[in-house]
Amino acid sequence: MDSDDAIVAIVAHAMHELNILRAILAERETISAKELFREEFVSNLAAGMTPEDAAWSTWIGRQLRKRGFKTVEVAADGAAPEIVTPVFKR
Repeated sequence: MDSDDAIVAIVAHAMHELNILRAILAERETISAKELFREEFVSNLAAGMTPEDAAWSTWIGRQLRKRGFKTVEVAADGAAPEIVTPVFKR
């Protein structure tokens, strides 16, 4: 992927995340970090990511990776995100 494609991909992903947030905030005035994580996680799964990649690709996952977290565990039924909460570990 050349640099222009990479930039477009990053901006497209950021816009996707903002659209998720806009849709939620259009329905109500607040959202918890847990709900925001869950929405992004579910969206990533729907895009075809593995549960582990879906967790790392969330804003929280990216922040934890920058802070030295190395693994994420997602229960075997990780495709049922309304039940599963990924666990990040150092």
